[in-house]
Amino acid sequence: MIQCTSCDRHYRQQESTCPFCSRPSTLRRGMHAVGGVVTTLVLSACYGAPIPDYKLETADTNDTSASIDADGDSFTSDVDCDDTDAAINPGAEEICDDLLDNDCDDLVDAEDTEDCQ
Repeated sequence: MIQCTSCDRHYRQQESTCPFCSRPSTLRRGMHAVGGVVTTLVLSACYGAPIPDYKLETADTNDTSASIDADGDSFTSDVDCDDTDAAINPGAEEICDDLLDNDCDDLVDAEDTEDCQ
């Protein structure tokens, strides 16, 4: 027996509606909802979750790699020419004998006539 949520009377569990007030059984509706969720989870586990189309269309336009600062020097990878070395960034001073572009101006050592003389 289950209790009707509308009239508080009890009726058999097999009934789809309360015989006293004709309200649909909440137990049956709840079981259908649970069954739908379980079926979806099982199918997703077996075949993989479906990927909505909008994610496929926007995957290339939402590239966040430019906003990452991998070396922690406060310069993101879109402006930092070596985001694996914190000593190399656009705000660094050019070291004129290390064969590196320390200040990310695309000029190395002797080529950088403004910083190395």
